[in-house]
Amino acid sequence: TFAVAQAGDQILSGRDLRMVSPSLVPQNFETSEGQTRLTVDLPSVDSLDAVDLRVSSKEVRLVLPDRSEPILIRLPASCAGQGASAKFSKKRRQLVLSWNLPGQSPETSPEASPAPSEDGDGAPEIGWREAPKTVQKAVQEMPCLELLEEEVEHCLKRCTLEKFQKIRELKGASFMLGDFRVTGEASCTRQSCSFKASASFTWEATDDFGGQLGAPGKAEVSLGHELEPKVSIRSSSGGAAQARNAADWMKRQGAKAIAECLNGRDLAAAVVASAADLFPEPQEVQVPERRALSEAELNDWAQTWLAKKLEGLGVRLFGGLATARFSQPRVKGDAKDSCFEADIELDWQVSGAGEAQGLLRIPNFSTERQAKHWQLDVEITSKKAPGQLVTGLRQSGLPAAKTVLEEFVEEFKLRCPR
Repeated sequence: TFAVAQAGDQILSGRDLRMVSPSLVPQNFETSEGQTRLTVDLPSVDSLDAVDLRVSSKEVRLVLPDRSEPILIRLPASCAGQGASAKFSKKRRQLVLSWNLPGQSPETSPEASPAPSEDGDGAPEIGWREAPKTVQKAVQEMPCLELLEEEVEHCLKRCTLEKFQKIRELKGASFMLGDFRVTGEASCTRQSCSFKASASFTWEATDDFGGQLGAPGKAEVSLGHELEPKVSIRSSSGGAAQARNAADWMKRQGAKAIAECLNGRDLAAAVVASAADLFPEPQEVQVPERRALSEAELNDWAQTWLAKKLEGLGVRLFGGLATARFSQPRVKGDAKDSCFEADIELDWQVSGAGEAQGLLRIPNFSTERQAKHWQLDVEITSKKAPGQLVTGLRQSGLPAAKTVLEEFVEEFKLRCPR
C-alpha cells in the first residue's frame, strides 16, 4: 500500500521505533529531468501491494512482508513539500519514488500531495480520499542491464536449439550452453537502447545419445549496441578424438553462430520492446484526510489493526537456521479517553532443529505505558521443547512483536480526538 505519511512526520519519528539501517537495503537517489528519484531494490517483493509504504516530507518508511522492523530512509531537502508518486517494476523488483523539483513546471497535473489541514499547518489529514490521476512525464533514460541479460540468455538458448543440436559434421553430437552471465552497463529510453557489456557462459558437448564427450569449455562475448560481437571460445585440453573435434568445431562454427544470434542492433530492439514496464502509465494514488475517530471506531480500528499485523508475523532465528511465527492473535481491549488498554494473547511456533510451540501473553497492555514497562510472557505448551529454540524466541521473536506494538501506539495516537 502507498500513502503519504499522516500528520506530517509523526509516524516516522517515534522515540522507541526500531528501524533497519537503510544501508542494508540497496538504494539510489538521482536528480534529472526536473525530478528527484529514489530507487530501492526489493528482491523479496513481488508486488507493491505487499509493502507498507509511507512517505513524509522528510523520510520514507517501508515495512516489507518478510520483516517486522521498518526501514527508514531520510529524504534530501529537494523533496520537502513535494508530492510523491510511486511505481514498482516486477521484472526488476525495484520501487521507484519520484518528486518534482521545487519551481519546476513539468507537463503534469499535480501529483499526490498532502491536503492542507483545517488549522493551516500544511499537515496531511487522516483517513482517505481519492486524488486526481497524474499525468507523469516520461523518464528520459533508465538502466536496463537485467533486461539485456534476459535477452542474451533467451538468444543463446534459442541458438542452442537451432544451431547446436544433432550436428552432422560431428556424427550427431550436440552442445548444451548454460551458466549465463552479463556484466557491464545498459540503459534505454522508450525508443532506443545503448549498452557496452560482456556475456559469458559454459558449454558442454554430448554424443548422439546424450552422453558427455569430455569436452567442456567456456565462452566470452564482447557486446555493444552498435558493434559486432567478438566471441572467444575456450576448451579443456586433451580428450578423445571426438571431443577434440567438437572443441575445434565450436571454435570455428560455434563462435560464428553465437555472434550472429547476439547481434547488437537486434538485442537493442528486443530490450526496448520488453522495457515497457520501465515507463509505466501514471498511477492513481491516495492521500490522507484528517478525521478524528470516535471511541467505538477507535476500538474497532485498534483490534483490527493488531490482529492483522500480528497474524503471521515471522522472525528468522540463528541466521535463518530456525523460524519463529506468531498466529491467532486474540485482543480483548477497549478504547477510552484517547487510550487503548487490552489483554493480548497469540500462539507461537518455532521450527528448525526441532520444534517448539506455545502462547505469548501480553497482559494489561496500554498505549499510555512506556514500552519498557510492557509485560511479554512466554508460555510453552509443547513437550520436550528444545531450550535453544525458546531462547531464540525470547531474544529475537519478542523484540519483533514489541516493535509492532510500538508502531501501533504511534498509529493509534494519530487517530485520537485532539
